[in-house]
Amino acid sequence: MSSPWDTTDDLYADVSPARGLDAENVERNANELRRRQDTLNARLESERKRAAELLANLPTIEGRGSAENGSVAVVVDANGRLKDLTLTAGALRLSSASRLRNAIMDAVAEATEEAMGRVRRAVGGATPTDPMTAYFDAMPEVVAMLPSRYVDQWRKPPESPQTSRKRTPSIWEDTNPYE
Repeated sequence: MSSPWDTTDDLYADVSPARGLDAENVERNANELRRRQDTLNARLESERKRAAELLANLPTIEGRGSAENGSVAVVVDANGRLKDLTLTAGALRLSSASRLRNAIMDAVAEATEEAMGRVRRAVGGATPTDPMTAYFDAMPEVVAMLPSRYVDQWRKPPESPQTSRKRTPSIWEDTNPYE
C-alpha cells in the first residue's frame, strides 16, 4: 500500500505526456522561457538607454512655422510651447487684428506639427508605439491565451492627431476658425 507522501513515486506519473507536460517538455519550456526572459531584459536595458538619450535631446527639438507669406514666424519647443514669435512690418499691416491672430495660430499649428513629427522620429517611428501593441509583440504567449477580439482592438493603428485649426480663411474673410 502506497501513501500519498511516498517520495519514491515519479512526480510526473499522473501527467499525460499527450498534453506536452512530461518532464522533458516542461524542462524545454522552462529553458525557452529563461531565454526569452534574458532577451527581454536585454531589450529593456537597451530601451532604457534609448529613453535616456531621448530625454537628453528633447530640449533641443524645435518646430518652425510661418503664415501670411512669412510675415508671421514662430518657433515652438517639443511640447508645442511658443519659444519665439517674429512679426514683420507686413504682419502689422494686415487688415484686422482677427486676421493677425489667425496668422499666428496658423504658424503655431504648423510649428507644433513639425515639432511633434521630430519627436516621433526621435522616438523611432512615424507614429508613437502603442504600449499594448508593444506588449503583445514582445509576449506572443500572452496573445495566444487572449480572445482575438481583445487583441484586434489593441492592434488598431493609432489615430493621427488633429490640429485645432479647421481651415485657413481666405484673405477676404475676417472669420475666426477657432470658435
